[in-house]
Amino acid sequence: MTTDDRDFWRATTDWLEAGSDRTPPDAVEGVLLAIRTTRQERVLRSPWRPISMNTLGKALIAATAVVAIAFAWINFGPTNKNSVGTGPVSTPTPSAAPTASPSAGPTATPTAAASPSPSIITSSDLASLAPGRYTFATRVPNPAISFSVPSGWDANQLLVGRGATAVDGPGAAGAWMLDYPFDHGFKNPCTDHTPVVPAAGSGPIGLLNVIAHQPGIRPGPITDVTVGGIPGKAIDYTVTADPTTCGNGVDAFWIWGTCPAPATVGCEMIGTGDRRYGVVKGAHERAYAIPVGSKIYTFATSQPAGLSEADRLQLQQFLDSIVFESPA
Repeated sequence: MTTDDRDFWRATTDWLEAGSDRTPPDAVEGVLLAIRTTRQERVLRSPWRPISMNTLGKALIAATAVVAIAFAWINFGPTNKNSVGTGPVSTPTPSAAPTASPSAGPTATPTAAASPSPSIITSSDLASLAPGRYTFATRVPNPAISFSVPSGWDANQLLVGRGATAVDGPGAAGAWMLDYPFDHGFKNPCTDHTPVVPAAGSGPIGLLNVIAHQPGIRPGPITDVTVGGIPGKAIDYTVTADPTTCGNGVDAFWIWGTCPAPATVGCEMIGTGDRRYGVVKGAHERAYAIPVGSKIYTFATSQPAGLSEADRLQLQQFLDSIVFESPA
């Protein structure tokens, strides 16, 4: 290094080390480090003599570089809370952290409480029932049903209600239901028990017409009803014959019957056959025929027109509670 070069670097170093009240110490240190560690070679390598500079010119160039570095540092360099700038410093607004959408946790499926099985009524004797749900032992060919009863009702294996006073037939008063299958009527319920079956394919209407238009019965119109959610038919009728004048005065008036096909005289007394008797003169009843699967579910109740308001309400509540347990 020449004498001129040494003078230039000494002057520059002295100036930088003196510092500046506007140049951050970090900038000054950076420039000094660069000066001390940079190889001093001429930029132009040529056979000609290098361009000569005097010490003052080199000092001015170095000063200009330092000023440029300091200006850049002030405007673009890092700041801290103690830094003093030449203008307002904008503080960047932190962006809102993304909010995670609440994920739906596993939904617990409420488990339906198992309904208690209905109690089966099998006794042939009338007995008081506690409020609850019951079912009759299946009376072929009727499908099985279950139902709810209120306080004060009695039942046996085929009869349930309030005011049910006989094993084989209900009394004239009170709300009751007789679970009784039937598929035919008779030529004359009092004197001729030849079966009369409905026309094939006539369904509930044909069956009810056969039952209600027998001698000794005054029928009303066939009406639409719904039992256990299934639409069907019903008919009101009044018994006009006096059963005490028929046969032995007890079981001679057969209001309807059921038996395995084909229906023949006396089939009601064979196998699963049966017949309805025990009615009294002036009894008001309603017969139902509800198509359930391949069968027609049949039964009888007291006639609503002949009931008190309380009995009529209880009877309707009973009918609304019916569920077909074996619809096939």
